[in-house]
Amino acid sequence: MRIKFFGTILLLFLSAQTFAQQSAKDFGFMENLIKPQDYKAKRISSYDRTGGNNDRYRINKGETIVFAEINGPAIITHFWNTIMPEPFYSAKVVLRVYWDGEKEPSIEAPIGDFFCMGNGVDRRFTSYPMDAGSEGRARNSYWQMPFKKSAKFTVTNEGEIDVVSFYFQLDYREVKSLPDYTPYFHAQYRQEYPH
Repeated sequence: MRIKFFGTILLLFLSAQTFAQQSAKDFGFMENLIKPQDYKAKRISSYDRTGGNNDRYRINKGETIVFAEINGPAIITHFWNTIMPEPFYSAKVVLRVYWDGEKEPSIEAPIGDFFCMGNGVDRRFTSYPMDAGSEGRARNSYWQMPFKKSAKFTVTNEGEIDVVSFYFQLDYREVKSLPDYTPYFHAQYRQEYPH
């Protein structure tokens, strides 16, 4: 019985190691560690510019705010967000992102849906490009979002009360240039009520 149990544990260990090695190969994690990197790592966030502890933005009912504007060329590598307003708020706060001065947004979705939190309900969630901790309130996106000239991030409060605490952090890589064939990230929310 003990030999069978040990064999099962060994098999699970070897399977996990093989999966980890294959995953690292598939995603190029280890290979990228030894390649020279030619970028400047930068961050923009809702920190208090006075040095105090008022590190959040307020979004009044019906208001749209621009919470980040970044000059390119650059690649967004991480977007973190949390909000403290009314119930089901994540279906009522709409995220829009505009690349390179465009008039129509390339990203337009309720902020919860963008971070894989549907129906305005916060829940723990983990996948390769997205993660939501603290019961879904601390949301992370690791989608690579390149742009050549500029990026503008806005949020609109379509809820019934003011959002008094909107926190965010955007990590990005400032690069010298991007190839002409670089694809832009797009996400559009769609909803229908069929009869």
